[in-house]
Amino acid sequence: MKKQQGIHIVSGFPGTQFSHELRFLIKDVQVGGLIFFKHNIVDPFQLAELCASIQKYALDILERPLFLAIDHEGGKVQRTTKPFTNIPAATELARANPDLVEKYARVAAHELKLVGINMNLAPVADISPASPHQFLEGRTYGNDPKTVSIHVVTVMKNFLNQGIIPTVKHFPGLGEALLDPHETLPTISRDLEDLQRWELIPFHAAIKAGAPSIMTSHALYPELDEKLPATLSRKILVDLLREEMNFSGTVISDDLEMGAISKFGDFETIINLVI
Repeated sequence: MKKQQGIHIVSGFPGTQFSHELRFLIKDVQVGGLIFFKHNIVDPFQLAELCASIQKYALDILERPLFLAIDHEGGKVQRTTKPFTNIPAATELARANPDLVEKYARVAAHELKLVGINMNLAPVADISPASPHQFLEGRTYGNDPKTVSIHVVTVMKNFLNQGIIPTVKHFPGLGEALLDPHETLPTISRDLEDLQRWELIPFHAAIKAGAPSIMTSHALYPELDEKLPATLSRKILVDLLREEMNFSGTVISDDLEMGAISKFGDFETIINLVI
């Protein structure tokens, strides 16, 4: 078997059916996973057939299954539409009734399992400031670290119970970012002591509860690393996350096409820096 150099890549793809682009990504690039967006989804039956076709081809060619990932937070970050259940936004659920967080997590996990999705790029462990910035509005479970921790662990466990890998994000915390990393690089001026007292609490809770995957933040934390954002920083991802916080699971980067990360090189350069 060829050396599987693409195993660290989770790639998007065009279309709603199994295609030559998917054959290329699986056979030639040998990706580790694929991510689904709205343009890949028509309805549950189409999605289930597509997931099954992808996994059959991957098993035949690579002798391993792929991560089939989706952003399924609820609210404005949900790629599926009816007849899938509309999952309310995290902030809305947490404010209305904490029990609803578990209820909707269980429903969401069950529906994704039925169609063959095996990784959810959620829950959001960021702590909202008093007035959340637009790109995080509605996406957090509140502005209290302990409350956020409880909800993050609840959502995580409900997905694990259905055999779906949850991904806790965005490490080491994006709540204080004033700029949207989809567009440009935010700077968060928090030292390690500040982070330990606030932003890192939900991540500690998730790791203690068995988090299998954590997603990085495309933000600069100059008190931790003056030059590189968390996604590219050994000081943050190895020294802090791996060694100090004892996380041994999978670390996943946020989207490498986002504006916050593009200033550090072209796509090939960024890929090599990350993997």
